[in-house]
Amino acid sequence: MIKFSVIQSIDSFPRWEEILAVALGLANEFSVVFPNGDPDPENPLMNGKPEIESLPDLKVGRWPDMENSSIYFGSLDDSIRKLMMEFNRQNPDQDFSYLWHYSLYRNGIELLNVQDFTVCLTDLDTELTDSLEKLQIDWRDD
Repeated sequence: MIKFSVIQSIDSFPRWEEILAVALGLANEFSVVFPNGDPDPENPLMNGKPEIESLPDLKVGRWPDMENSSIYFGSLDDSIRKLMMEFNRQNPDQDFSYLWHYSLYRNGIELLNVQDFTVCLTDLDTELTDSLEKLQIDWRDD
């Protein structure tokens, strides 16, 4: 049985950027979900789609959790890590500047998953939680 910790709102969680930085440092793969179709500034679910689609060597598949949507898989490098950090800083000029749904993986094992823009699920049995504990970064939303 997999156990998760949940952060209900990353935009108000005190150490979210530190948690994400540690996860990005450990991760070597990522996935991002977008609705199919052309990017639309009126649809916050499309935020980041042009930037992600322009990345090299992406694998794209159908995402079974929502009709007419796709999941984009790729390897992480420093430029993509920087891009992911930027999409986790709320922009006051936009209603939503976050990515809607994404995951970070290390060797195929999901370290964290962000859903609905601001809800983060963290698997308790990964290197991420071990690293956060060693760094004394509070990652529990109690």
